[in-house]
Amino acid sequence: MPTSEKVIIKMVSDFVCPWCLIADTRLNKAIAETGAEGRVERVWVPYELNPHMPEEGIERREYRSAKFGSWERSLELDAQVKAVGEQDGIAFRHDLMQRAPNTRKAHRLTWIAARQGKASAVAERILEAYFLGGLDIGDAEILADLAEKSGINKARVMAFLASGEGVEEVQAIEMENVRRGVQSVPLTVIGDQIISGAQHVQVFADAIIKTLEQKEKASSYYSSTN
Repeated sequence: MPTSEKVIIKMVSDFVCPWCLIADTRLNKAIAETGAEGRVERVWVPYELNPHMPEEGIERREYRSAKFGSWERSLELDAQVKAVGEQDGIAFRHDLMQRAPNTRKAHRLTWIAARQGKASAVAERILEAYFLGGLDIGDAEILADLAEKSGINKARVMAFLASGEGVEEVQAIEMENVRRGVQSVPLTVIGDQIISGAQHVQVFADAIIKTLEQKEKASSYYSSTN
């Protein structure tokens, strides 16, 4: 079903949400299975689950123990996520994670990477760096290294992150999400369809196919009336 218009896929996410990595992995599989590569455009929409996190982050055990009542409960939740991830080929390494990071710099980096068409490359590297490598993604130099691996000048990224550029823009997007009632992530918008959570690959695939079909029908109708 050829169409010149791309399907816009918006992923509202945060880099400390393991389900966002799972959703991204499943979405990529859906795009491949539907043969939609080249016909979709990914847009990464920032959302901070912990907007008041100190810039330097907090020691993960301390943070998670306070959030979930005990470290034992945190480990139980990690094990559940790890089991789900294994089904999708994701090897979560919670044992390597030392800090619960502030993700604002990561969102700002993704925001500016979008100007070069590299938002997905950067965002996915950040997610993998944290969940598969246990890296502190609140650290500017680590983020700059990840950007460099995605083909973005490291020195420019360091200068950007040291400035205030993008802060207001990212916060404005986040506040708009709050006003729209977004309370959790991941939230994926495919065309006019909203998918909450890390749904199965087929759910994403069906949404992509439906949106492509809608665009094809609209394109055919427009052509027949002109």
